[in-house]
Amino acid sequence: MEQNLEPGLRNLYQQTSTRKNWDNPSREEMVRSLNKAHTVNKALVRNVDELLSKLENERTWRKRLMWAFGATWAVFAWVLKLIIPFAVKGMIK
Repeated sequence: MEQNLEPGLRNLYQQTSTRKNWDNPSREEMVRSLNKAHTVNKALVRNVDELLSKLENERTWRKRLMWAFGATWAVFAWVLKLIIPFAVKGMIK
């Protein structure tokens, strides 16, 4: 499923190349890796918050639309309730 994400978010995280001292990284490598992870996490959290906000707006709009449909059908049913007895009387005559 294709998502509409920010262009930079899709390629934000890229796996780093394998290092020779994978089991014992230097302090600079750890700091660089943690800074990269922190940046990626901040971007992901920001995008999740934006999408949750859009989802809440869509749910509110959908709820209002369903209420409008319900009110329309209620009015339609009420009008039919008023008209049907006259139609039945007309058909009996």
